Amino acid sequence: MYNVEFAKATFGGYRTEDVDGYIGELQKHIAKLEEGESALNVRISQLEQEASASRRDKETAENKLSQLEVEIVKLQENTKFSTEAESELQAAKAEAEKMKAEADKMKAEADKMKAEVKRLKLKFSDC
Repeated sequence: MYNVEFAKATFGGYRTEDVDGYIGELQKHIAKLEEGESALNVRISQLEQEASASRRDKETAENKLSQLEVEIVKLQENTKFSTEAESELQAAKAEAEKMKAEADKMKAEADKMKAEVKRLKLKFSDC
């Protein structure tokens, strides 16, 4: 393209056929370049859309990850509280069993005393 020579015309200047042929070749070359540029622009547009979609997907994933991290912390706290509550419940059950056992013992003693009082009443009522 850069080293083109044209034949001299008989009255000065260059031969029209050579110049027209060269311009025709340049036009074809420019048309191919424009087609290539157009195809590249389409591809650039596609890649920009894909990149935009990827950024949105990344943001969505990051937001979901943040939400999951918050949920994990809440679950850990609930588990901690549940464990503490379970421990307190077990302690309360043990204390209730202990109190029931003492109450049963006291009832048994009270029943003994009632029986003794009844026996003594009978004994002294005969006198």
